[in-house]
Amino acid sequence: MKLLVNSDFPSLFYFLSRIMNPFQGTCFKLKNGKLMGIVMSEELFFTGHGYVASLVILLKEKEKDKVSMEIFSYATRLRDKNHKKHVKSILELLKTYKFQYEILKEFNDFFSQYNLSDFDKLILDQGRLLSAKRQLENFELEKKRIKEREPFRDLPTEIKFSAPCPLLETSEFSDIFICGASKYTYVPHSSLSKKETINQCTENRYMNCKYYIETLDKIRTCPFLKSQATLLGDYIYTCKASKHVHVPFSRISRKQFTKHCIKDRYYDCEYYLNALNTIENKIKEIEEKIENNEINQQKLLE
Repeated sequence: MKLLVNSDFPSLFYFLSRIMNPFQGTCFKLKNGKLMGIVMSEELFFTGHGYVASLVILLKEKEKDKVSMEIFSYATRLRDKNHKKHVKSILELLKTYKFQYEILKEFNDFFSQYNLSDFDKLILDQGRLLSAKRQLENFELEKKRIKEREPFRDLPTEIKFSAPCPLLETSEFSDIFICGASKYTYVPHSSLSKKETINQCTENRYMNCKYYIETLDKIRTCPFLKSQATLLGDYIYTCKASKHVHVPFSRISRKQFTKHCIKDRYYDCEYYLNALNTIENKIKEIEEKIENNEINQQKLLE
């Protein structure tokens, strides 16, 4: 529930600290000089199982003697009517202590996307695009590290000069080694004894290792490529650049995969390049919208 309370911020914050038990709260001063506060508490409901409903209240100072107050009640498997009861108990206390308020909004589904403001949606879109961009950057950075790494520097002499797997790593124990492929693909047992390491990861045996091959596939292929194993032991390839740009045929054949999506060939792929540009442009557009929103909000406050 969202309210507009006729009160100065400090008085309302103090009032909540006295009536809510247990109480945990904190305040912030925003750039515009207005105060903002977060209040947390909980209440035990005897429903046969004794569920605890958690309560969070957000306070935002508006103009003089006006505070925006948002109340959220949530708990596992607690019925809606108990959540309403929890929220309305705060309203009753406000009335009792002569705080006047206006209900601006009330909703039942705490997690509904419909409860998001346009600004909230902008931030979510920005987060989605920044996450996608960060994943692509991390992919390229990791690939560069693998190319530049010195895999045999710390290995014991008897292993170092026996053609070991380039992904093999040492551990804090001298007789335990780590399969570096576990950073890129699922490896059931990534820790290896010295005997296992010599028997499995030297003399170029890694060339036929499933985990080594899967790792090479991942670090050589386009970051937008997704592979899925079939029951026949083959793979289905999909171009996930289609999330950002139009790709006529997002399903990729093995021939196309070999021709366009492995090694560094995808750097010339129009879908890869267009997807990167689209992500960058959309991030800039959202940043401009957020900046304009902040300017408008500042004007309203003034």
